[in-house]
Amino acid sequence: MNGYREDRETFRELFWDLFREGIITLGLNDSNRNFPHFSISRLGHRIIAQSNPYFFHDVSSYEKIIRENVPQIDPATLTYLKESMQAFKAGCVLASTIILGVAAEHTFMLVARAAEQNAAYGAFFERVEKKQWIAGKLEEFKKAMEHKMGPYIDVETSDGMEAMFNNVQEVLRDFRNKCGHPTGKILSRDMAFVLLQLFIPYSKKAYELKAFFEKTT
Repeated sequence: MNGYREDRETFRELFWDLFREGIITLGLNDSNRNFPHFSISRLGHRIIAQSNPYFFHDVSSYEKIIRENVPQIDPATLTYLKESMQAFKAGCVLASTIILGVAAEHTFMLVARAAEQNAAYGAFFERVEKKQWIAGKLEEFKKAMEHKMGPYIDVETSDGMEAMFNNVQEVLRDFRNKCGHPTGKILSRDMAFVLLQLFIPYSKKAYELKAFFEKTT
């Protein structure tokens, strides 16, 4: 009998955990809209399908997949990422997006610093530090990579570089700016989830580039 009570309590805790994470939702259909009826949400169906190679659903699974893909990730960045994921779980999409943007900028600055300190190529990136805002720094860094680093960087490292800067970083920075100003605009939960996913390949490529500059110093 005690085991039965424990099972019921475990089920109740798991049910509401899944509900808070947006994996299940109350109601089965128009005729059965309330508890105890429930159904799997769109987010839950995506998790079940596991159609994305970066599969996670909570802070621990997000941290695990990041460590697997970017073992050398900076501890400060990881702290921001875990906080962003925690905010997402709690339904604080605005906070999650802003914190994720901070993590993206921090990662970019680590790469930029490694490039500036490189003995062979540092002069190519001297204009990056002179820019006050992150948008200007990013633009100058992209110019240096496109117009000066081409003959010196290996194909494996340069592969996917355009997507890294033109797509992922721009998206993260753009959404962070929109959410970080008092416009009243808040991203949808689905879009916030996509941004959390995008950070993983972005960070992976960023650290490959960082390693290149550190190795060739």
